[in-house]
Amino acid sequence: MIANTFLHFSGLGMAGALALEALKFVEYSGKLSESRFRKALRSVKFWASLATLVITSGFLTWAFFSNQAEVWAWQLIVTGAAGRSILRDAIAARVAQAPPNFGGSSPDHASAQEEPITSREIFL
Repeated sequence: MIANTFLHFSGLGMAGALALEALKFVEYSGKLSESRFRKALRSVKFWASLATLVITSGFLTWAFFSNQAEVWAWQLIVTGAAGRSILRDAIAARVAQAPPNFGGSSPDHASAQEEPITSREIFL
């Protein structure tokens, strides 16, 4: 029963988080240059960040509702989306406090396309 509840609750929570990440994906396509966007799609850091947010949101959804007998699906989906938003904003606040890397080239420079995707590009 616990495993079944965990899969159900966390799965719907992850679905809510994934829905918001899909919207963020559209934002990335407009915010980053086409070459940087393509580089992000090939970046392990980008996909690992996305997977971590989605999985953690699912776990938090399960943890929040694990002791409740009756829960509606929309409550699980919204909780997963909220958990993802809280996690993403907490990480964004941390990334924003870090000094930018001025040692590299500017984003307009051709060699910037060879630089790895940064946390600032993922979370801000």
